[in-house]
Amino acid sequence: MITPEVNIDAGPTLDSAEQQIVISMSALLVRAGLEYRGRFIEVDGKSIHYLEYGDGPPVLLMHGGGAGSAIWFRQIEELSKTHRVIAPDHPVLGLSDQVAYEAPFVGNAVRYMNGFMDAVGIVTADVVGLSLGAQMAIGVAIENPERVRKLVVID
Repeated sequence: MITPEVNIDAGPTLDSAEQQIVISMSALLVRAGLEYRGRFIEVDGKSIHYLEYGDGPPVLLMHGGGAGSAIWFRQIEELSKTHRVIAPDHPVLGLSDQVAYEAPFVGNAVRYMNGFMDAVGIVTADVVGLSLGAQMAIGVAIENPERVRKLVVID
């Protein structure tokens, strides 16, 4: 296996387990002809890792539980040709801070998503959510419908 060369923009120093995550993400992204473009941003006092590709109207890809942002590598490949595609690692998953959501989940997940969208400069976006990400996307669409232009929920 070829280990991709990885550059991380302005993020924390990664330990060896986190470096392995980056290598795994990069391996998926390379399959779609993409280089790793990970960034970190602070949302509600948590460090959130995300991938960002392309230009145009924003599309937010929300992964499910137990996964990470790079699972969208094929969708990123296609959508980034015409859109700004952003795929965050949710708290507790991927390279984001390992701090769990407080109860109630949906309310806090909506607050996280609104904070993330504000932090990356998205007023309104098309949102695609898978499983856990779908719950989050539906929550935002219900609580703040002006932020979601189109909604796709999977599973």
